[in-house]
Amino acid sequence: MKKTKSLFDVLKCVISRNDKEYTDELQWGEYNDGIKILDFDPCSDMPIADSQWVLKGATDGEARFILRDFVENKTCCGWSLNCQMARLLSERGLLIARRMNKIIEETDWSRGVHTLLLAYLAVKHDGAEWAKRLLDVVPNDSRDGLFLACWKIEDRKLQGKLLRKFKEWVTADETWGCGDGEGTWLKYFLGKWISEETFTYERLKSLVVWHFRHEHRFL
Repeated sequence: MKKTKSLFDVLKCVISRNDKEYTDELQWGEYNDGIKILDFDPCSDMPIADSQWVLKGATDGEARFILRDFVENKTCCGWSLNCQMARLLSERGLLIARRMNKIIEETDWSRGVHTLLLAYLAVKHDGAEWAKRLLDVVPNDSRDGLFLACWKIEDRKLQGKLLRKFKEWVTADETWGCGDGEGTWLKYFLGKWISEETFTYERLKSLVVWHFRHEHRFL
């Protein structure tokens, strides 16, 4: 009887094909309560740059297998590996479009549950409209998937909405961005908007000043 492949097997194959140097970083570990957890480089975060993303080059079959496991939460995975799979969802999510469209439409995203799945909005045909609405809904410290989608969606109105939300968040809460990674996302978007000349410096000035006054908190 042919052995059924596990998520570990498929990930190992994809990662080794891209760069054998990173293959051994995919490992099983344990929580304090003894639960086994699969992870890849626990010190890494969302792989924005292609050089950080170890799942590029996956075949359609491999990507579909990984995404189904990710979406259905079959395998207990660590944060950094979930971020790697969220990037895959933002690139290849149409492979499981029927399932993802149902999830997007039926989930109460205000609860902050499995919100990395919002990375799918990057490939959803009306993803920009969904992202604009959900920026008002998804709670603090649960926006990584949404931010990743916003990073990839080229829609000026969406970028403008995100800019306004950043200003709203830093004004409403002095501790915003401390310890939850959202301050780092602001840094990424400021760099993107400045380099791509998305907005004038005058529109970004208050956020740039805020970033440099508080960046020590994100180091």
